Parts: sequence; structure tokens; C-alpha cells
Amino acid sequence: MTVADVLVSELAAWGITLYFGIPGSSSLPLVDAVRRNPDARYIVVRHEQTAAMAASAYNKFTGKTGRACSHSPGR
Repeated sequence: MTVADVLVSELAAWGITLYFGIPGSSSLPLVDAVRRNPDARYIVVRHEQTAAMAASAYNKFTGKTGRACSHSPGR
């Protein structure tokens, strides 16, 4: 079990099971953890702003929390 698995499991326990984002090298452990969790789902979008807007729209329409994921080149 990885840190990402624990994170996804804990968020699922809080009812956060839907993720929006762009998979990248820095976020692949999270994407893999979502794939391994039967309750979680990752929706791939083409831009970080789209992920944020999709998570916001998901909340407004369902009342549930969605999570927007992004990555950056870092330093």
C-alpha cells in the first residue's frame, strides 16, 4: 500500500470518489491508486482549468465533492 492508496482510501471514506485532472509523471501514483480503488473514478480532461470547473460543476449539480488534480514542472 502506498501513500497515494491511503489518500484515496481516506478521501473515499469521506465521500470524495471522483477525480478530474490531467495525468502526468508527478501524479501517476495518484492515478494508479484511483484505478486500484473500486469506489474511485478518475476523469481525464485536457486542461487544468477544465478540471477545476468540472469539479465545481459536479458539486453544484450533485452536492458532492469532486477533486481537481493538476501537476506542474516543479523545481
